[in-house]
Amino acid sequence: MSPPDLADVLSTLRLSTQAEEEQQQDELFLSYLDYLEQIFSTQRDPKLDEITQKRRVRKCYETVRDGIEKKVIGDVADLKARLTVAQAEAKVLEEKLKELRREKEDLRSGKEELRREKERWEERERVNQEELRREKERWEERERVNQEELRKEKERWEERERVNQEELRREKERWEERERVNQEELRREKERWEERERVNQEELRSGKEELRREKEHSEQRERKFWDDKYQLQKHIQYLETRWNATDQKNTMRSATRAANWQSTLDDKNTIDNQALSLEGVQNLSPEDQLIVEDLLNLQLKTEVAMYRPACAALRKLFGDSAPHHEDPKVDAKYTPEEEEAILEFEARPGNQDYTATVFNTHRLKFLGGHAPDITICLDSTIEPAAETTISAFELKGPRKTPFESDMCGQVFDYLIRTSTAQKGRRNVLAILSTLNKNDLFHYRTDRRLLYIYRNISLADVIRFLKFVVLQSNSWRPPPSPYSPDLGIPQQRLGQPSNSVVAKFTIPEALANNNVSFKTDSITGQTRRVFSLRPKSLTPNLMVVKRALKTPGNPQDLASAGSDIDPEEQPYDTTAVSDEIKILTHIHSLGSHDSLPHLLYHTADYRELATIPVGSHLKPRSKVSEVTDVLSDVLDALNWLHKHGIIHRDVRWDNIVTVHTSVPTRPIRGILIDLGESVQIIPPWYEFPFRGGYICCPPEVVEDPGQYLYKPKPADDLLAWVLLVNMWMFRKPWKVAFQESRKIVKKGSDENRAMEAFWTGLRTNRVWGEYYEAAVEGDIERLRGLLDVLYWV
Repeated sequence: MSPPDLADVLSTLRLSTQAEEEQQQDELFLSYLDYLEQIFSTQRDPKLDEITQKRRVRKCYETVRDGIEKKVIGDVADLKARLTVAQAEAKVLEEKLKELRREKEDLRSGKEELRREKERWEERERVNQEELRREKERWEERERVNQEELRKEKERWEERERVNQEELRREKERWEERERVNQEELRREKERWEERERVNQEELRSGKEELRREKEHSEQRERKFWDDKYQLQKHIQYLETRWNATDQKNTMRSATRAANWQSTLDDKNTIDNQALSLEGVQNLSPEDQLIVEDLLNLQLKTEVAMYRPACAALRKLFGDSAPHHEDPKVDAKYTPEEEEAILEFEARPGNQDYTATVFNTHRLKFLGGHAPDITICLDSTIEPAAETTISAFELKGPRKTPFESDMCGQVFDYLIRTSTAQKGRRNVLAILSTLNKNDLFHYRTDRRLLYIYRNISLADVIRFLKFVVLQSNSWRPPPSPYSPDLGIPQQRLGQPSNSVVAKFTIPEALANNNVSFKTDSITGQTRRVFSLRPKSLTPNLMVVKRALKTPGNPQDLASAGSDIDPEEQPYDTTAVSDEIKILTHIHSLGSHDSLPHLLYHTADYRELATIPVGSHLKPRSKVSEVTDVLSDVLDALNWLHKHGIIHRDVRWDNIVTVHTSVPTRPIRGILIDLGESVQIIPPWYEFPFRGGYICCPPEVVEDPGQYLYKPKPADDLLAWVLLVNMWMFRKPWKVAFQESRKIVKKGSDENRAMEAFWTGLRTNRVWGEYYEAAVEGDIERLRGLLDVLYWV
């Protein structure tokens, strides 16, 4: 029997619980004692003496005892430690036990509370069940009532459904009847559509064939156009050569002007360095004097920079607080200090006494082709005009002193142009100025004397203008030849020899159709007033034309009382009376948008007024605008010809443009001046040619000796073709026909040139087609000529 392993015993002891370990230790101890007894009893070696055996037993005993002591000591220590831990755990468990007891007590009290709460809930549940039962009984009662109402409603709905079904049946029958009728109509419409489709297909085939022929014709015309373009370019080069030669002559104008001025100074009728007498003339007010001083203190260095402040100063001095037209843009460049000073100067108040109107006209050639820098006109003038000019201001830079001969000649031209436009004015004034230095040029028209006042201060110039020129009728433009109830003429239009034409603001009495306007305050003649179209009031202007007794004298009006009967005499009348007769007839026909509208005329057929007021087409206008205007003129001519009227004076001078409110057509052309128009009515009279020479009919050009001829619509249409040609080649026409009156003079260079032009136009492969269209009166073919403008 082998002894148990001590390690296993110790491991078993460590893994056992406290009670088990104690039991196992006792069992092991007893087993070891039994083992020792066995050793002592069975393994006694008889060969050994008793002492040795005792020693061996004792040694073994001591070994076991020492092991057991060590184990017991370790186990005791371990048991003590476990006892300490067990005591601590016992305390914890005791605390937990107390806590569990408290929780048990709380649980017992909570359970009692829960029991009572359950009893209360069961009581409420019983009450709720009772209420639910009563509510269910009420709901069942309502449900029974609702079912009854639903049954009744269902019966009503079924009744309505039955009625609706009956109506639907009848409606269906009606719809089927209409459908049957529609099907029948659709069948007939389909037959008609098929018939139209057949006709359209036939027309389409014929149209395609015509389009093919037109395309071939167009290609042929295009080939002709390109073939003739080279010839036209050669002709243009020739005319441009002549134009350049003329342009070189124009560059010599300044030298010629200086030479003319030198000859003027040598003339005995020129009095130079005349002293300007201002004795007894009122002095400027302190406010006016301050304006002059502030203008001089600006110290502007260039002529261009002087336009704006000088014009502003003159407007303040003459009380012109609201300019009537927009000043042209000035390319002057001011420093920030100069700009600030000018703005401050412009913001200052001026004179409240409105005595004259001041215009900035340095880019407006209104004075016989000249453009003074600043123009002083009569008060209430809307646009600058030679007829209302009081004085012209020509500004020069500060370094342009002393004034050169061409400058003085330029101002002298202003005097001549002003005196020509204002027949009857005795004293004409113009000023050459650098602001610090001023020369006054005074032309006495009745004696043809020129007075020159040198080195006059600007303040004295203003004094002379305000208190001498503006206060004396001999220094002011002559009175208007028109009736005072028309107001002041805003601008003279054209220079006809037998009449005067001017632009006026439409009087309020005429706009309101007052009775007071129906009698001319000068002649006492009755005015026949026509309806004023609303669109004519924007702008609120009209053109007034009055016949003269003495040609060229705007003061010598035709006397009152008619010595003609324009309703009976076909052509032995004046141009004004003829125009009144034609416009009255046009008014009775309903007029045309591209013809003037007659506002009124006097009973003696000496004066008429028309609207709208337009302006001539600018040379640099867009091609689209030119084509629109020419198309409008062609429509106007077509309308006149359909009503038996020949215009006989179709030229660019008699075409004006007005702005419209239509975005696609912002401009409209108006064909004016129907004074030479005639009506083609049986018997077909012969008439003398009295229109513009440039639009003279080819038959009159070829035989200028004939006095009478029979006007035809082709004459106007050929003149329209001439309009297109003149617009395409403006410079050659301007150079070649400077004296157009010689066109009807037999044997003159102009007559031969015009005859050659019509011959060449008639035989030209491009223009010849449009010549034939004009002769044949084919308006649509003529309209195709406008496309040529886009090519050139």
